[in-house]
Amino acid sequence: MSKKSFIITSIVTVSLFVFVSFLLYVIYCFSFYDSNQENEYLLNFNSESYDFVYDHMNNKKYISKNSFNYSVNLMFRKNKLKEIYNLYYSDLNEDDFINNYYYGNNISFEDIEFIKNGKTNLFKRRTIEYASITIWSRSGNKSSFGVKNNLKLKVGDNSKITIDEVGCEIKNNTCIISYILGGLHTVKYKVEDVEYFGLLNVINNNSEIDISNLDSLVRINNDQEIEDDIDINLNE
Repeated sequence: MSKKSFIITSIVTVSLFVFVSFLLYVIYCFSFYDSNQENEYLLNFNSESYDFVYDHMNNKKYISKNSFNYSVNLMFRKNKLKEIYNLYYSDLNEDDFINNYYYGNNISFEDIEFIKNGKTNLFKRRTIEYASITIWSRSGNKSSFGVKNNLKLKVGDNSKITIDEVGCEIKNNTCIISYILGGLHTVKYKVEDVEYFGLLNVINNNSEIDISNLDSLVRINNDQEIEDDIDINLNE
C-alpha cells in the first residue's frame, strides 16, 4: 500500500507540476511576451543601445551601418554638434544651437511605431521592428528616426550637393534619394562658386525640400571641413 500511495502521490505531483508549468507558459505567451518585447525595444533605445536599434529597424537593408552611425552621432552626441557649431555656427548662441539639434532625450511607448509580424501563440512568437521613432530636441523640434523613402531635394541651376559627405546626382534641379534615415543630416551645397553648409531634418516619407530655404543654411569657406568621425562611442 505504501508503494502504491507513493506512486499515486508522485503521479499527482508531476501532473500538478506539468499543469502549473503549462499554465505559466500560457500566461507568458498571451499576457507577458508581447508587452515585455515592446518594453525591451523602448529600453534599448533610451539606453542608447543603437546597435540593437539598427538590427531591429524596418528596412535597415537600405541603410548602411556607417550611414546610420553618422546620423546617430549628429543627433545624439553633443561632441559632434559642438564640432559643427564651432566650424559653422559660432556666431550663434551655443546653448540655443545645441538645444535645437540635440535629440538625446528619453522617449515613451507613444513615440514608437512598430511593424508587427504574426501573433504570439503556444508555438511561435510575434516579431516586431522599429518602423519610426518620434524624437524631440530640447527646444521642442520634432524629428523621426527610422528609414524614410523617396526624398526629393530641390536645388538651383549649376549646383552640386552632398548629403553626409556623399554626393547626390542632380537631374532637373532635383536630387532624389530612394531611402534615407530619418533625422538630421549634413548638407554641403555649392551654387556656382559659392558653398554653403546646412543641417537637414528628414521627418516624413515622400518629402520634397528646397535646399535654398533651409533655416540652417550658412555660407562657408572652402577650407572648412567636418572630421568624418562616425564612432558611436563618443563621450558626451
